Amino acid sequence: TCALPIFRDVTQERELERMKDQFVSMVSHELRTPLTSMIGYSELLLEGVPGPLTENQQRYLQVVHGSALRQLTLVNDLLDLSRLSEGRLAVTPATVSVGATVNAVVAALQPQSDAKGLTVQFTPPPEPVTAWADETRLTQVLTNLLSNAIKYTPPPAAACA
Repeated sequence: TCALPIFRDVTQERELERMKDQFVSMVSHELRTPLTSMIGYSELLLEGVPGPLTENQQRYLQVVHGSALRQLTLVNDLLDLSRLSEGRLAVTPATVSVGATVNAVVAALQPQSDAKGLTVQFTPPPEPVTAWADETRLTQVLTNLLSNAIKYTPPPAAACA
């Protein structure tokens, strides 16, 4: 029996992978800037800072605001993917209020559930629940789970007359 070693130069493939990761990181950072502005200004409008909005204007703006928040989540996910592939994804655990985190996620996805005619409710337990976790990652996981639940839950059937 004879063994034949095979060598393959992967230098070019590694360089292409590095360039792809840099591109994803750069594009993600560039997308965050306008999204942050859109989110900030839509929050100001929703708070009524420049003046009152009609009910329709407020509803439309909530959809825009919710969409911008979801887009920012996608951009942040891309950045995390880039960091993960580079071995730079930081996890910083701390004591986290689970109820407050769930409430924040439910509130952030309210426009998405409203647009689909769904009601999402969270009733916290009587005693506060804390966890030793990275709050950003916990929020990310809960957002993905709830967002998918809303996305894949059929809208309620129209009421019969």
